[in-house]
Amino acid sequence: MAGCAARAPPGSEARLSLATFLLGASVLALPLLTRAGLQGRTGLALYVAGLNALLLLLYRPPRYQIAIRACFLGFVFGCGVLLSFSQSSWNHFGWYMCSLSLFHYSEYLVTAVNNPKSLSLDSFLLNHSLEYTVAALSSWIEFTLENIFWPELKQITWLSATGLLMVVFGECLRKAAMFTAGSNFNHVVQNEKSETHTLVTRGVYAWFRHPSYVGWFYWSIGTQVVRLFIHGCLKPGRETAVTGNQGGRRGGPPHAPKLTAQPCANTQGPASSSGPQIFAEGQGHGSGWGRPGPGPAEAAFQSGRHAKAGKDAWWSRTVTASEASFHQGGLGRPAC
Repeated sequence: MAGCAARAPPGSEARLSLATFLLGASVLALPLLTRAGLQGRTGLALYVAGLNALLLLLYRPPRYQIAIRACFLGFVFGCGVLLSFSQSSWNHFGWYMCSLSLFHYSEYLVTAVNNPKSLSLDSFLLNHSLEYTVAALSSWIEFTLENIFWPELKQITWLSATGLLMVVFGECLRKAAMFTAGSNFNHVVQNEKSETHTLVTRGVYAWFRHPSYVGWFYWSIGTQVVRLFIHGCLKPGRETAVTGNQGGRRGGPPHAPKLTAQPCANTQGPASSSGPQIFAEGQGHGSGWGRPGPGPAEAAFQSGRHAKAGKDAWWSRTVTASEASFHQGGLGRPAC
């Protein structure tokens, strides 16, 4: 690929990738075919087969390898646009598809224009890493399952729009960093200084030490917000999993929630197999996390080991069900 890139006319890879990306994005015309009487799935299958056949006829390796990747990303982008305007619970996932495909394609295009000497098929970043692939697949499965069983959780439009703004900001910042750095930018971390390397301090590099990483950071978070991956922390009335010692250091906010254990059955009755239920409780500042009054286990615990005046609630340790039972005279017998 590197040798072929050296023999190719300057900018040819950029033009090739752009043409085939737009060819793949022409899937936007698919609704016109369905209106003509062609069934949706049949039309989609014929369209994909036709695109691949056309690329095979027009290009030979290694140009075909560029064309098929760019065309695939364009196809995903077009499908994302169609989903975005659909009246279904998948429309926000369409925003995500557009963001993801445009990011990967633009990485290749900007590299082809800005630093063609480092251009390769890896510039698409489709083979980023195993961890990246696993994380992406897991997030798709998560969205699919939640969209099937709880579709209302994926319809918080204002939050998805906020994530989309983060995506746009992160994408623009990263591409600005690539253009500003010019030939100094490379997808592969360089261990040795080249003769052509220069220190860049202008443009976005005057404001950020690593603007490409900052852009990637906000882009990554934005893609998760677009798909409402954090809905469990924001949905009212939903039990939220909170780790103990919020923030992990002294000086946390006085209204930080504290975890307490509420027995799921009468502590004087027989043991239950359901285990303790953990609740988050506000610290008297109207946090809205509370529940109606402390239970007997919590009251016994608070009046026992943590009755010391002035004890910082931020550092109070979560009581387990067995400890609560012990303080009630259960001699270590589980409360539930």
